[in-house]
Amino acid sequence: LKTECAMMLSSGTKGTSKATILATRKDIADMSEKLLLHNISDYISGNLSSISKSFLQSSQTPDRFQQLPACVSSNQFVPPMLIGLSASDVAWEIESFIEAYQYASVCSAAACYSKLNNEFGTRGANISFRTFVLSPCCTLGRAPKGSRNMFLSSGHANNTLGMPVGNLDCNIGGPEYSCSEMAAKIQFLPSKYSKFQFMACNDDDVVTLNGQRMSAKRGALPLRDRDICSVGARVFVFVEKTSH
Repeated sequence: LKTECAMMLSSGTKGTSKATILATRKDIADMSEKLLLHNISDYISGNLSSISKSFLQSSQTPDRFQQLPACVSSNQFVPPMLIGLSASDVAWEIESFIEAYQYASVCSAAACYSKLNNEFGTRGANISFRTFVLSPCCTLGRAPKGSRNMFLSSGHANNTLGMPVGNLDCNIGGPEYSCSEMAAKIQFLPSKYSKFQFMACNDDDVVTLNGQRMSAKRGALPLRDRDICSVGARVFVFVEKTSH
């Protein structure tokens, strides 16, 4: 269920029935980038800018990254942001999703709702995921038990969502077994298509770009401003330009 949930959120669609979900996936795969972006709710285009500015000004943001340079070379690295989405951000309903996939669930509808709401609800873990990509090569995955951020005190050792942990550049969190430690990478490799690239590190983890499943053998794909990605249970918008 969490796998299907992440892919549905990444595609920016509502799951209302089995037939609709399957048809929508095919439509998403055939959509042009322009149509795909229009398929996302008005929340993203209308409010993402204010979210970005708020995050940049938050007390949790390192001082040296609060003011990004106004003019930079096209080949100069400027840290982009990853901002988590809630189900409502893309007009996606947890209840409808559970109803459509209840036949495939091994737990009760109430238990499924509780687990999915903890991740994708209005106060779930996904919407609290906000971080900078601070290095030209950023590895994303779920930190294993016992891994720690060397800069955190013992009292905050478990609160590492979006932070470097162990060998990871960004801990995406999520339920146990929902993602491996090395699941995906965001790389700063400027080309005529984009400044950044996104790739899956293996074929087992659920990694998507604008609703399309990625695999390691497929290699890296261009990653552009406002693209929607998912890694394991985490679904987020890639924000390269904060001046919108």
